[in-house]
Amino acid sequence: AIYWPAEGSLTIEGSAAIEGDTGIEARMGTITIEGGTISGMGEPIEGLPTGGGACVEGSALLVCSQMYDKCVTSPNLDVVITDGLFSSVNGHAVTVQNMKKNEVPASLVISGGEFVANGAEALGEKAANEDKADVTTIAISGGLFSSEVAEKNCAEGFIPVFIYEGVYGVANIYSFAGTVSAYGDGKVNRNVAVFDGDATLEFVE
Repeated sequence: AIYWPAEGSLTIEGSAAIEGDTGIEARMGTITIEGGTISGMGEPIEGLPTGGGACVEGSALLVCSQMYDKCVTSPNLDVVITDGLFSSVNGHAVTVQNMKKNEVPASLVISGGEFVANGAEALGEKAANEDKADVTTIAISGGLFSSEVAEKNCAEGFIPVFIYEGVYGVANIYSFAGTVSAYGDGKVNRNVAVFDGDATLEFVE
């Protein structure tokens, strides 16, 4: 597992295999995930994670910004995901939790990857109180998810789509032409997305 409470950059790519009660816990800095397999094996917890130290809560990726004293440059947290497999046995594949009294800006940008949660929604969100619910900016423009993507978490110009049973994603509302990657048992249904409006959604070989 990886616990990253520091400034600086971390890049995960290729065939990296990361497993723990929480796969990766991100609290500060810039984390870029371009591949690999990240697995969360622990049990979910009630409420928010601890204010200091690693948190065992079952997610493959826990995005949890927190104010640290004596930062050299910035306490901000930015997570960018372009590829990789994120899976959780009991919880969310990705959990975004904002700490109480937290004023630290954070962002989660997802443009690819696979997100599988056996015990919950693929992407889960918690906040200490309502006025902190949007401290972390989420922008999803790609990827495959085991549950529906919330519209508010789609990147600008994207909408949630149903791909086939148990697999969801997003699509550009103006135009979409691409290949949906084989997922799980390899079944791919390229003509199932339905939505209102004038936009055309096209899946092609």
